[in-house]
Amino acid sequence: MKLKSFRVTNYKSIIDSGECRLSDNDNITVLAGQNESGKSSILQALRDFEKEEIDPDSLRDDVSIPTIICVYDDIKEDVKDENLFEDIEIAESVKKIITELKELKIIKSLDNEGNLTVSFDTNLKAEITRVLETENDLISKRNEEIKAGTVIDEPDTPWEIEETLDEIIEELIRYTPNIIFFDDFCDLLPDQILISDIKT
Repeated sequence: MKLKSFRVTNYKSIIDSGECRLSDNDNITVLAGQNESGKSSILQALRDFEKEEIDPDSLRDDVSIPTIICVYDDIKEDVKDENLFEDIEIAESVKKIITELKELKIIKSLDNEGNLTVSFDTNLKAEITRVLETENDLISKRNEEIKAGTVIDEPDTPWEIEETLDEIIEELIRYTPNIIFFDDFCDLLPDQILISDIKT
């Protein structure tokens, strides 16, 4: 999986970074701007996204809620991994949706209690929810047939939709690339260089 783009809103001085796409040609992306224009804040927001904890100093004075969105692509190989979803139970119909994803959008933002919440983009969440609701309808009908004695089998337990969504996103996050924030203010060059030292 590869980070394709990100967007940061209501974080420190950043009201909305807009979609920031990473280079897919040479794998080098440059953040350029004047001092105090928000370059470091962008990187700190990505750091907070990774550690799933927003530094209280990053909150704005207004009541706005910081949100960090990362979009990943090149996910087909990861979702085909045999270990994916091995620790959780998941409906085959949901697994099919995930294996056919072209990109994965993960949203992290603060809730009213100051906790960082993690979610899919609303379209994917709605699609998985719809599929799980359909699965639950089928389970309910089958359980009624079992209860009526027309089918001999053990009843199935319906899917807990919110819990299942949380498990799926937690599993997919394991496959996202790690973001490492390196912060160093050491100057590479000394404040002064003697002419006699220029040769060396």
